[in-house]
Amino acid sequence: MKRLFNIAIGVVLIMLVAGITTQLNAQVYGEFDTVRVVSSIYEPLPISDGQNGVVTLPKTSFVKIGGGEEDPDDGYALINIGFDFEFNGEIYNKVWINVNGFITFGKKENNVVSQPPFLAPKDKEGLFLDANSYPVNVIAPYWGDHYYRDIEDKTAAGFMESEIKYFTNGQKLIIEWKNLNINYRYDNKNLKNSIGNFQVVLYKSNDEFSSQGDIEFHYGSVGGNPYLTDTDDDRINTKGCAIGMKGEGKLVGEDADYLNAFINDMYLVANPTVEYYEVTRSRKLSNNWPPTEPLKEAKYYFKAMKRFNVEEWWGDGDVDYSKAPGNKDYNYGYPLQNRFVTVNDARLILKSIAQEKPLDPIRRRSAYHGDVNHNGRYYYDAFSVKKNIYTKSLSYADDLPAEVSSIKQILFEVTEFDAALILGYMAAKVPTLPWMLDTMLIVGKVNPNIASLDLDMNVESLGNGYYNVPVYTTTDVNGPISVRFNIDAEIISVNSSLINAYNNGNLVLAGNGEFDNNSPIATVTIRTDNTELLISDARVNDEPKSSKKLALNNTSVDEVNVVLSQNPIVNDNASIIANVNASGSYKLSVYDMLGNEISVLFDGNLESGVYNFNLNTALLSNGAYFYNLTGNGKTLTGKVIVNK
Repeated sequence: MKRLFNIAIGVVLIMLVAGITTQLNAQVYGEFDTVRVVSSIYEPLPISDGQNGVVTLPKTSFVKIGGGEEDPDDGYALINIGFDFEFNGEIYNKVWINVNGFITFGKKENNVVSQPPFLAPKDKEGLFLDANSYPVNVIAPYWGDHYYRDIEDKTAAGFMESEIKYFTNGQKLIIEWKNLNINYRYDNKNLKNSIGNFQVVLYKSNDEFSSQGDIEFHYGSVGGNPYLTDTDDDRINTKGCAIGMKGEGKLVGEDADYLNAFINDMYLVANPTVEYYEVTRSRKLSNNWPPTEPLKEAKYYFKAMKRFNVEEWWGDGDVDYSKAPGNKDYNYGYPLQNRFVTVNDARLILKSIAQEKPLDPIRRRSAYHGDVNHNGRYYYDAFSVKKNIYTKSLSYADDLPAEVSSIKQILFEVTEFDAALILGYMAAKVPTLPWMLDTMLIVGKVNPNIASLDLDMNVESLGNGYYNVPVYTTTDVNGPISVRFNIDAEIISVNSSLINAYNNGNLVLAGNGEFDNNSPIATVTIRTDNTELLISDARVNDEPKSSKKLALNNTSVDEVNVVLSQNPIVNDNASIIANVNASGSYKLSVYDMLGNEISVLFDGNLESGVYNFNLNTALLSNGAYFYNLTGNGKTLTGKVIVNK
């Protein structure tokens, strides 16, 4: 039987970064920061054709795809953007404007851009659906069933004259739908007053490593047709339009990869506790004009995310984009891998797994960079079944199944073993990332038996429902080690030389070095009222393991036990949890390395039980300290590391 420990000093390495990228159900969602409604004043483009560079597209410019005949109901007009603009991972210099209130870049494969489908894009649900009849790579400020009226319609039937125009100066492109008949059919009647004005604005990127720029949707006035007669229907119907963006391909089910701008902003204003990825699947349509309610004079603003759009960096380990312009490692040079690969990249991976919020899976984003083992590719088939691609290839576009029609269907996943390999790179045990199975190691070769590694666990009662669970490996390890499992108890702390993260019973560990199977790789302090402990969803070095049940015996103990909620302490507050086995007078103090008492956390009488004492380190400088708990003839001392 392996040795148990009577004194538990729990350690948890708290993540040094606050945010993580959550699981995203849409490719285009991963391209932009949060959707924002920003106060602004709608500024229409000049009326005259050619004034200040404005180009007005006549009704005849909008034609059927494939046929070329005029189509003021559903037609497209192709224009030059005026600069390179990246969307959904591809760079375009032209865009199709559609009468129905959206633009599309088409689909780009092997540098060839295909035109939109020839079928009429009337259905605003097309923003949300994946089918050959719907356009892809769409930006839709107000996708509905609109109609373009010209001077002849005004003269003959009393409609307002519509105008679709654009302006580009090489830095931004503004496209405006002016006096456009919005949802012009209503109970088989023509709503002559149902007209509106809106714009989409594309901004050229100032990022030398990415052509993806910001995007805005602007909304002006509606109604006000002076040519109405007494018998005309003067109602205004602007409801029921889709607002947002769409990528290409199918990710899950029948849905395309889309971003519903309307629901993401308005829903979250009313529900601030809901996270963004939870509402990306909404198909809610607009219901007010402007759709930026409650801000009447406002615009939707999409801020492009900073990233390095370079394909050869699959698995380079830069999960936190620290080499991106404006981030901490950008000025170190390019691309110095030993600068931008840090322990924070490994910590982000562990935190995402513990919190069950996978890193952004989109090509060229967080998980793409973190997949250093090149075994994390996956896709969804026609039946919405997740299919993994385990072949380790140098290029993510290699070895793809025939049913994958676009490389943009390929998503990426990281595991705790990727984090262990990142730590191995930092320890100079792996010469470069990505790491492949046949990579020559600087120290030795990869252990071929590493996949057979399993875990052994024991339980020690600390009393009052608290337990220590030491975790051992079944064999010695010299190299990467990663562990993930769920424990059906409250995790109080983790004492380990491995970096770790835990949340709601999920524990993840990763490291790279020499580990003796007679010494625990971690000691987990837990609390539970159960009579047995279930260890499930276990994985060691990417290999799934069987569940385990451990008997619990919540007996009393003869010793006082202490647990630290953090060690090292990386923020201003931590907890010292004392399990007092007998009533008496106790004192808990903190000392510096010279033996000076710098803080008294408690001095008084305690009954038998568990107590939580707050340790405020706001005024402490980084370094080593000691805690000292005395009482009832016992003294317990331990080291505290502050590293904020």
